[in-house]
Amino acid sequence: VPGYLRDTYAWAYLSEFGTRFFFDRQSIVNAILWGNASRLCQWACKEITAGSHVLQPAAVYGHFSRILAQTVGPTGRLDICDIAPA
Repeated sequence: VPGYLRDTYAWAYLSEFGTRFFFDRQSIVNAILWGNASRLCQWACKEITAGSHVLQPAAVYGHFSRILAQTVGPTGRLDICDIAPA
């Protein structure tokens, strides 16, 4: 884990508090994104078709990964990679 992540964002991305109890709630994600979580997710999914192979280069909170997986569908592939061990 890079030093900047460990030193600055450990409470959000590396702690059980941040990953399990706080940022895993869609309402929190939506608040951080100023009410635009659904809109941003829709914009991203417009660029993807069923059957696509997609790399998501960071695990994100909320419902984005689940919706992205539904968008690629059963014939597509979604790979999610993240440097944070959580």
